[in-house]
Amino acid sequence: MADFPFDVVAFDLDGTLADTAPDLTAALNHALAQLGRPPVPAEDVRHMVGHGARALLQKGLAATGEMSEELVERGFPIFIDYYLAHIADGTTIFPLSKTLKKKGSIEPATTVVPSRASSWFVVKFALR
Repeated sequence: MADFPFDVVAFDLDGTLADTAPDLTAALNHALAQLGRPPVPAEDVRHMVGHGARALLQKGLAATGEMSEELVERGFPIFIDYYLAHIADGTTIFPLSKTLKKKGSIEPATTVVPSRASSWFVVKFALR
């Protein structure tokens, strides 16, 4: 690795190493459907991500009607359970991830995804 000055490169997982928006969109729309709400278009969801799953659900609820903490509390477990069960159904790895893997070790150090899910995700996409 003489041509690459780092042994470890750490990035945020969601949106940096991987395009997770398709799976986040599916989880949000599943939770919204369970709460009797219409779906949010994928392109709109892309602009809602970035502050964690709870904030995404709050934004999705606000975009489809009333947003209350009671609805967030009801919808959050639905969102998380669905997301964990479908964490890499539509997710794709960005080319940067593959390039860095060839150079050495990638350790996604930061994510809002629970550790058991992010570990499974890393193994599924062979990032270790």
